[in-house]
Amino acid sequence: MHAQEQPSCCPLRSTQWIRDEIRWLAFRRLCWLSIVFAFAEGILQPTAKGWQSDEQIPEPAERARITRNWMERAHVQGDTLRGAAIFASAKVACASCHALGEVGGKLGPELLSVAKKRTPEQLVESVLWPNLTIEPEYVPYKYLLEDDRVVSGYRTNSEEDAILLIRDPAKNEIISFAKDEIVQSGPSRSLMPHGLLDALPQDKRVDLIRFVIALRDLNDSERLAAQRAIQSATHHALSTFTWNREPLRRDAHPYADHLVNRDRVYDFYAKQANAFRNLDTGLDLLQAYPGLDGGTYGHWGNQNEETWRGNEWESIRKHRLQATVFFHPSRTLARAVCFRLGHTDAWSVCYDPDSMGFVSCWQNGFLRFSSVRHGFMDGARMEGEERELPPKSGPLREVLQLSDRSNVRYLGYRYRGDQVQFLLLVDGEEYIDEMQIVKGELQRKLRKERHANTSDFKPPNRRWPESVETTVQNGLGEGYVVDTISLPFENPWGIPLFIADHAFLSDGSALLCTMHGDVLRAEGFTSTNPTLPNADTLPNASTVRWTRVASGLHHPLGMWIDSEGIFVLGRNQITRLHDENADGEFDRYECFSHAYITSPNGHDYICGLVRDREGNFYTVSGNQGLVRIAPNGQSADVIATGFRNPDGLGILPDGSLTVPCSEGDWTPASMIHLVPAIEKTSALPRSPRFFGYRGPQPGKTVEKPLLYLPRGVDNSSGGQLWVDSPRMGPLDQHLLHTSYGTGTAWMILSDRVSGFDQSAAVRLPGEYRSGVHRAKVHPADGSVYLSGMSGWGTYTPDAGCFERLRYTGRPVQMPIGFHVRQNGIEIRFSEPIDREKASDPVHHFVQGWNYRYSPGYGSPELSISQPRSVGHDRLRIESVVVSDDGREIFLELPELQKCSQLYWNYAVGGEDALEMFATVHAMDAPRMDVSSGARMSSKEWLPHPLERDIEWLQRSIPNPWGKQRKDSSPILIAASDNLQFAQRSLQAKPGEWLQLTFKNPDVVPHNWVLLRPNSLDRVGALANQVVSDPDAYLYHYVPKSPDVLCYTDIVEPKSEFTITFQAPMEPGRYPYLCTFPGHWMVMNGELIIAP
Repeated sequence: MHAQEQPSCCPLRSTQWIRDEIRWLAFRRLCWLSIVFAFAEGILQPTAKGWQSDEQIPEPAERARITRNWMERAHVQGDTLRGAAIFASAKVACASCHALGEVGGKLGPELLSVAKKRTPEQLVESVLWPNLTIEPEYVPYKYLLEDDRVVSGYRTNSEEDAILLIRDPAKNEIISFAKDEIVQSGPSRSLMPHGLLDALPQDKRVDLIRFVIALRDLNDSERLAAQRAIQSATHHALSTFTWNREPLRRDAHPYADHLVNRDRVYDFYAKQANAFRNLDTGLDLLQAYPGLDGGTYGHWGNQNEETWRGNEWESIRKHRLQATVFFHPSRTLARAVCFRLGHTDAWSVCYDPDSMGFVSCWQNGFLRFSSVRHGFMDGARMEGEERELPPKSGPLREVLQLSDRSNVRYLGYRYRGDQVQFLLLVDGEEYIDEMQIVKGELQRKLRKERHANTSDFKPPNRRWPESVETTVQNGLGEGYVVDTISLPFENPWGIPLFIADHAFLSDGSALLCTMHGDVLRAEGFTSTNPTLPNADTLPNASTVRWTRVASGLHHPLGMWIDSEGIFVLGRNQITRLHDENADGEFDRYECFSHAYITSPNGHDYICGLVRDREGNFYTVSGNQGLVRIAPNGQSADVIATGFRNPDGLGILPDGSLTVPCSEGDWTPASMIHLVPAIEKTSALPRSPRFFGYRGPQPGKTVEKPLLYLPRGVDNSSGGQLWVDSPRMGPLDQHLLHTSYGTGTAWMILSDRVSGFDQSAAVRLPGEYRSGVHRAKVHPADGSVYLSGMSGWGTYTPDAGCFERLRYTGRPVQMPIGFHVRQNGIEIRFSEPIDREKASDPVHHFVQGWNYRYSPGYGSPELSISQPRSVGHDRLRIESVVVSDDGREIFLELPELQKCSQLYWNYAVGGEDALEMFATVHAMDAPRMDVSSGARMSSKEWLPHPLERDIEWLQRSIPNPWGKQRKDSSPILIAASDNLQFAQRSLQAKPGEWLQLTFKNPDVVPHNWVLLRPNSLDRVGALANQVVSDPDAYLYHYVPKSPDVLCYTDIVEPKSEFTITFQAPMEPGRYPYLCTFPGHWMVMNGELIIAP
């Protein structure tokens, strides 16, 4: 039987026939996306005869008219190189079947040879109607054999031969079979599906046809460019280049030789621009940033827990008072105040401001702190022997037998001589609460203030009468320079100087708070004549006098000074400092507000303090979100949530707020968010705005960030400052952003299109000696002062810094505004530009990439056009238009799409090439005075990357151990503080079924993974590697290894997860760990299987 097609009465063979049609499409090595497009658009339709094309070929006259029309449009509007890129793209997959010379697929005819045989009209017809003309050697045949095999391919011998030889193009091998084995056979249609061209927008069709027409006349440059694009597309290759770690300009990076920067890769994106700027391809997928320290040490570079370990808290043990998280064996206090009593510090006591009672006392020591991450991830524990508290030391309500209706409030504490007195308000009356030593024993004294003996109110003597002096090192350079105000690291108080924030007093001096709880005063650092035109004429050094004025605050990461007082934001409260005896030291620590939420968890920092014109305060934390605190401090509202590790914030003139986030889970890169101002007359929205951290929430829209910043330039973001100072030159009336991770400052340019806010960042000259995260304008000299600290993940040499960004008055060329359009970007400059240089595209380089929003830790830099591929898309610059006034250019970028990151490297004058990083959410109408304007109406628009990712996140992988058993023994394990498991050891019997529940009360995600004995380091090393996998969160960061026995899913904060598994049969010690990025080295334990 030799039928031409499979009869529909044979369902089994019809099924086989359909299956083979799909298999045949796969053999063609077309991108599966092409097949999906063909089915979705109705290009391929199911029939009783199998899957066949519904191609309809017009009559000759109509065919000639259509062909002529396309050719005319291609000659006028098309571009050969753009067409080559489309030919190589996955969407039409031409390069999967056709080669250009030696590059490309072998399934169909090689195009250069075909082009010599056909006219341009015939070439276009073959694209529009693939079955019109097929080369004889490329007519596919299908054979159904008696054993139900289906053989498809190109016939290589005559059908009259007894043995047929069929070349399978997918495997490039010959299949032979006897002619009498054939049940059915027949020729198939062209392997090029009709209608795939319909999946392209009009402008891309025109470009593809222009490329096909040009095949006969490609010059060497065009041929090489096209072949390079095909090779990149078909082999998923990246265009790489040779780079080194050295900065392009040593004077721009003064700390490049410091040990902390020994492996740091400087100026990667600028080096990439230099490497590819003059290569006339414009089609390649370029190499992504290799990672911190070149990517050879894992996600965090060469720094690790040992790098960040420090015992700086040892000096704090000598303090008389410390507010902290206090871990008592029986309870944990998030807002504890621990202090010493007596001239000999014989006793130590812990007070709870929440219950307004004493909770513990001990002798022979004060506090003990962890050395993990300088102790910042942990609280304090008692050092010494605990004693019994005296009677009536407990909560205030119990001691005074107050009813629930009584109004009680903690007001803070003050020093009186060697005593610490806690101040309380009970139903409108002030009380003093203190612990005293009477005849060697402790005794609580609680009394109304009006009944207190006035002799008790002796102000304390100055506790820190010493002072220390340092100098100012003035920076040299053009435009902007950085002056270093040296910190007194060697000081008479023996305190570490991790600077958390600063603010200015009315006399021009500054107060600086440290992460360990101290406040220093600095005098004499301001410029004597800030309007001098250059740094060279300033004094070589100024003398700065330092005094210590307060101590014992709890992680004070914000400071604000105005006419109402000195406000210091702590983890426990906003403290208003008072100097009651005018001796220059603060002796009363008023609890101005503790209306926001805090917790004892290791990473729950509360950062930044700003105030609006109505007197409201604002602060932010990853736990609670962006909080607005009433002017009197007694109430607070959450106005936005979804921020990961926000180290600071900023406030704009209209009351809008900026919040930085650092990369991690659900935060693909460092970023800045913009939270619109809430009108004074408006009520708070029922649901606060949500900015994405911890994943999509039901009924909430994930707000888009104002700006992303890549790890290569900002691996951890600090706070922002709106610069309102004419003395700061072009920076005036712009937002300044700080990078904690790289110790740099950036000017932020704003753009608004169709209701979407988006920004660009331009790096300001200079580097800082520590991780800058706070900036303020000095009211007297008009310069911007920045402060910072180290901790972990900073590429800076010092523990802390206090430095001045000063404008010299000399001209500085930099962008001061930008606006995104559908076909390019308008950029305005601070100074006139070199028209001839700026208008030449060779002096510009543009590329873009996306980040993936996911539970993964950060994100690779992903292609815009190929979303699952790591790499940068280079954007072709069609023209550069200079404005009439010589201060603005328009970069014509016809291929511009919405993207997470747009990078522009440029030279518009005599300066070295500079760079700008932008985020594109929306685009204004196209410029019509350039060639691409008319093409924008038919341009294909890709989805916004964040919106696409949220849709993609619907997938999930079920846990293999999720099914429960009734005969299993319950076992509970929980995350604890300081990146630890609460249970460091578990026990089970050999072969016992266990139902393990892992609870995560922390503020960061964790998991629990059980391993084979002696495999902790091996699996830990693998865990460090999976962080770079963009899909790692889908398998919960658990490495693929035979050493892994079972695991829980990643457990989000305040959640739990249960698995059921059988304990190992072999007795031994089985390690378990958390494989969430960065945790395993300190967060591990053992499951002991006893004999």
